[in-house]
Amino acid sequence: MPRGDGTGPPAWGRRGRGRGAGRRSGRGRRWRAGQAKGGGVAGRTREPFIPAQAREAAEAQELARLKEQGAAVEQQLEALRERTAAVQTGRSGAVASIDEERCTLCGLCETICPTRAITLGQRPRVDVERCSGCGVCVEQCPNAAITLTG
Repeated sequence: MPRGDGTGPPAWGRRGRGRGAGRRSGRGRRWRAGQAKGGGVAGRTREPFIPAQAREAAEAQELARLKEQGAAVEQQLEALRERTAAVQTGRSGAVASIDEERCTLCGLCETICPTRAITLGQRPRVDVERCSGCGVCVEQCPNAAITLTG
């Protein structure tokens, strides 16, 4: 039996004696702190309740948005594939030609050409078999000395 002078065994129901807080053993400060935050045991939080109809409507909107984005990406990818195929096969039908009067032999076209079809010596030269007709040299030439013919 517990004694009133505090020298006996721990008493059930008394705070500060024995393990835990009496009959609430196992549910101390951490449990109460978690409850105060709106969460469950040991500070876990619960997801807010969303009605099924609202959740389904939000999911449908998100799905529609993702489908639109996917269609736009597919269009961009197809355009990129077409351009890449034209450059790789060299079948665009156009070939670069250089106007020697305008050319200053700056060398930019030679360094920028992906197929190395342009060479500069005493005068610029285009290797017709290597030229893919991509037009990169036309865009980069500062003197507008290169045109695509074909």
